[in-house]
Amino acid sequence: VDAQGNVLSGNDVITFTGVNGGAGLASVDANASTAAYKDKNGVTAHDAYASAKNGKDILYTAAITTSDASNYKIVGSGQQALQNSQLKGTGTINKRALTVTFGDTAKVYDGTDAVASDATHIKPTLGNTAADGVTLDVTKITGKYTGRSKNADVGKNLTVSYSNLVGALGSFADNYTIANTGTGKGEITTLALTNNNFRFDFNTITKEYDGSANVAYKDRKGNAVTAESFIGDHYVDMDGDKQYTPGVDVLLQGIKATSATYTSANSNGSASQDVTYTLTLGTNISNFNTSGLTNITTTKGTTLSYANGVLTAGTKGTITPRTVYVSLNNTPAITKTYDGTKTVKQNVQNI
Repeated sequence: VDAQGNVLSGNDVITFTGVNGGAGLASVDANASTAAYKDKNGVTAHDAYASAKNGKDILYTAAITTSDASNYKIVGSGQQALQNSQLKGTGTINKRALTVTFGDTAKVYDGTDAVASDATHIKPTLGNTAADGVTLDVTKITGKYTGRSKNADVGKNLTVSYSNLVGALGSFADNYTIANTGTGKGEITTLALTNNNFRFDFNTITKEYDGSANVAYKDRKGNAVTAESFIGDHYVDMDGDKQYTPGVDVLLQGIKATSATYTSANSNGSASQDVTYTLTLGTNISNFNTSGLTNITTTKGTTLSYANGVLTAGTKGTITPRTVYVSLNNTPAITKTYDGTKTVKQNVQNI
């Protein structure tokens, strides 16, 4: 074929000449010669049909339309006989440049910017193809939501970037080229929080008596211990196994306790007592649909209720007695003149 894709034949592929360069064919006859590459593929390093670098074997078939086949004796330019009226030359089959567009994709919020590498979520359409069934292996394409400061968050008409398209061509790369990246559009919808998939509970809540009913406190070294530090589980159980699985389950991020108090500020002999928390569910709460979240009792006995953006949690905690150390202060020495009583009259701190 020529550069415009027209199939070449006749004088475009073979020229007949007579002896000493004179006219080859009688005026009533026609050149019906054809040419074809020995195989259809582009030149590759492992090509079995290449005669030279960047060359592909072409078989030329010399043919003449005439009333009697015996009217002509077809020989090569060196007077050699031609087997099956064929000659061999070389040519080039350049790789075909593909175009690609991606159909819209969508997913439910999962805390990541990734697009699943499957045909449901990655939908390429190829252009400028030949009739050979060329496709992209979508399992080898990487898709990500891009273009925002928080690419994992819920949104519509989002930019999705795709990469490794060359790798996805597989063996079709012998005959095609393609840009390695592409873009499309996508949507991330809210993830439903329900009583069945919401996992929230506390680790052991305790502190040393400090005269306050607040769960938050400062330790003996002055370090702040926050109410949030006692939060344990805080995730959406995507696979239903009731344990946090990184990369599968979705964490609730940035949970804040607006209040967290013991029933009493007293130790009561380290007895377990009620602790009540009120919390906001985090900085990524807008990515969740909380309409299905109501009242829950966890396996640890914690009670949870959610309404109007506030999670109220009832759990247990202890306040341990505060240990204090006693020593005598004997400086200055404690003395008095005998007066018949036990009273310490000197104006000093003795204990």
